[in-house]
Amino acid sequence: ALNPVFLFQSVTVTNDAWAAGLCALAIACGFEAWLHDRRPAWWLAVGASLGLCGITKYSALLVVAPLSLLFLLHARRVGRRLAVAALAFAAVGFGAVGGWWYVRNIWLYGEIVPVRQMGAVILGLYRSVPLSIGETLAYVPWYVSSFWGVFVALIAPASYLQITRWFMIVGCAGALLAMARLGRT
Repeated sequence: ALNPVFLFQSVTVTNDAWAAGLCALAIACGFEAWLHDRRPAWWLAVGASLGLCGITKYSALLVVAPLSLLFLLHARRVGRRLAVAALAFAAVGFGAVGGWWYVRNIWLYGEIVPVRQMGAVILGLYRSVPLSIGETLAYVPWYVSSFWGVFVALIAPASYLQITRWFMIVGCAGALLAMARLGRT
């Protein structure tokens, strides 16, 4: 019975894979710039990959959080003058690749992210009463599971989802430990 749904899901074109891949590229560029003290121009690639993330999927811009941490670590290592130059290169990279899209959004819709237009198409986007902090946090396990695919999160056994959560936790912990070790050396 699930074959038609599976086939439909398999052939549907989605930008999720692009967003994940481009976020990985942006973080890889950020790590390269931080790890090897690349000259400020290397941050042009970081900004350009961030621009690609931003035009692929708005939520992919959340990759700014780990990139900001990498930038702050880089700035601490290279000093203020080189950090400002690196930030300028990153801004130019982002502006050249993704900035035009956000200028277009402001021009056409009057907002950077056209939330009103999305709300007209996605009827469940707006809530009459916003969720409380507790209700929002209750969604976190589902969001983590949906990383592996919303369809998978709905049909996968709980044990599978728990194992994938542990892979994510171990991977994130390993990345933090590696950054701490590299920061000391």
